Amino acid sequence: MAYLFSRNEDEYYKILEKVRKKSYCAELEDFLADNIGHQGFIVFGADEEGIRTKRLLESCGKKVALFCDDSEKLIGKKIEGLDVVSPEQMVISYPHHVVILARRSTLADTYSMLLRNGFPRKQILFPMHLHLVASNSLQYFDTLPPVKDEIFVDAGSYDGDTIREFIKWSKGQYQKIYAFEPNSDMAQTIEEYIRSECVERITLMHKATWDKEENINFVNDAAASRIGEEGRTVAQAIDIDSVVGDDKVTFIKMDVEGSELQALKGAQKTIKKNRPRLAISVYHRPEDLVGIAEYILELNSEYQFILRQYNSNFWETILYAF
Repeated sequence: MAYLFSRNEDEYYKILEKVRKKSYCAELEDFLADNIGHQGFIVFGADEEGIRTKRLLESCGKKVALFCDDSEKLIGKKIEGLDVVSPEQMVISYPHHVVILARRSTLADTYSMLLRNGFPRKQILFPMHLHLVASNSLQYFDTLPPVKDEIFVDAGSYDGDTIREFIKWSKGQYQKIYAFEPNSDMAQTIEEYIRSECVERITLMHKATWDKEENINFVNDAAASRIGEEGRTVAQAIDIDSVVGDDKVTFIKMDVEGSELQALKGAQKTIKKNRPRLAISVYHRPEDLVGIAEYILELNSEYQFILRQYNSNFWETILYAF
């Protein structure tokens, strides 16, 4: 909560490391699948970012052998109990280790330097998001148990990953799924999944969730589609109440890139009538952590809350209401 308002990254990571659980890094595991037989891990960058990366790797069950750095002030020192070696020494003495680049400001330069010095390209991990991101637990479905005859609303279905997890979580014992995804490419991916897996009792809406039915400006980005005036695509939006009608919705999940409050306003009748459990992303806008909880309580003052952080950075903060 403090970070959302202060944007103090150092303080955020200090707190996060105190509560971090066992983590899993999909990017790292995919990388290691191509490096079977490697002899250990080296973190390039022995500063704060490198220390964070080392601790993150440890939370994923990976023991770091040493740091590498090109700073004369750091080479030869011990940091967090590990030796700091020069790039030249690393290339000569540790050719069968994998190297994780940790210093965001010099990622490209470091990558090029290691290649020029002959370190194998396949053993250098250049993080996709400029730093490794790990997750813990099963987001959306690790906090609340399923109930009989679930009617699930998935606002922001992306590629259908949450639908898959919901079906596993409910053991297929659900009554209906409503899926909303305005991104055309992602909606097509979901359609293909529905066909190939013969998913039943699902309604897929190629629309964004909003507080009313209207056309909106939409940023059609596969990584993070969102509603916004800067969007060059016109998309259809609709309120959840209009779609679900009198169905007794039991669970609503929302990750709609900052439009969560507007989408909740479009589900107010459903929430007031059925008091479904809610799993709402609250990390897109600083005011959402307070504003969304406040709005939910306006709809039903009996709601209780759980706040969970699923990623090792600032993403995937989920507010549960039940």
